[in-house]
Amino acid sequence: MVYGASKPEVHTKLLALLQEKEKGAPPPGERLTVESYLQGWLARKEHQVQGKTYRTYRGLLIGHVIPVIGKQELSKLKPEHIEKVHSTARSKNLTDTSIHHLHTVLKCALTAAVREGRVGRNVAEQVKPPRSAPSREPALTREQARRLVRAANHDPLGCLYILALTTGMRQGELLALKWREIDLRRKVLSVVGSLERVPSEGLRIKEPKSAHSRRQIQLTRQAIEALSRHHAAQEAARAKAQEWWRDQDLVFTGAQGQPLDGPGMLRRSFYPFLERTGLPRIQFRDLRSSAATLISLEGVNPKEVADLLGHSDTSITLERYTRISSASHGGATRAMEAILADDEQA
Repeated sequence: MVYGASKPEVHTKLLALLQEKEKGAPPPGERLTVESYLQGWLARKEHQVQGKTYRTYRGLLIGHVIPVIGKQELSKLKPEHIEKVHSTARSKNLTDTSIHHLHTVLKCALTAAVREGRVGRNVAEQVKPPRSAPSREPALTREQARRLVRAANHDPLGCLYILALTTGMRQGELLALKWREIDLRRKVLSVVGSLERVPSEGLRIKEPKSAHSRRQIQLTRQAIEALSRHHAAQEAARAKAQEWWRDQDLVFTGAQGQPLDGPGMLRRSFYPFLERTGLPRIQFRDLRSSAATLISLEGVNPKEVADLLGHSDTSITLERYTRISSASHGGATRAMEAILADDEQA
């Protein structure tokens, strides 16, 4: 119940109470628990980050933090409570990398609590998480990359695979790509969105992963040729579908112009393509790591590799793709064209 000397005063107090509730605050007279605060923090994050990132945050906090220290009063949180989260997660066979990620998410939530005045210090900063194992993502060899391009030239979705390999774009970025974002004359494309499945809404194009993910990419000759072939094939499919074609200007679509569902594309097209081609059963994201590694081995500056991938700085690139060297010569586009040059006569 909210009381006041006048209706405006009651309205003001009620509004403030609702705003506090959205921030994760408990009703007056109740203590703010870790669970209450984290639930409120997650509710805000749902509208601030990509769906996949939100689901990861939610899974880590609800699965491994709230069951352990959720009843603890937020203002009385101590470093030993964070250590208890770590030890409990380790007893459930979580890897050091997973625990490190769990710690990072919890520390981020507690940083917000400090900023909002909920707590005076971030106790997660006083606890050292286990070291995260370096990510050594698999990559195609130069010869495997050439074999992929040769086979992709004759596959209905081959343009998708060639673009993934030559641009380092993420799967969602490729599936959200529209023709108006490609300038074949200038040989560039713009990354401005990412396709993802949103619960209760279906497939939807959202903002890219970060501000740095919005970028322009110079296209290789192989990519331009693949796009030209793909455009012609799509026009034929549009003519065949006639009034059933769902025109959304998407580059990669289903038989009637609808967006491609990522898991279905992998299951029905990508994995069978790898098997037919005699390539290892890699993940789609490994085409991105292959792009980074191959052009790095050609001596491309890490800063240029980071820009290609949409990373905010080179430290992320160097940590994730450990075979990247510090050498500095040759542009990314020219390097990739040279890598695939043996396909000229294929």
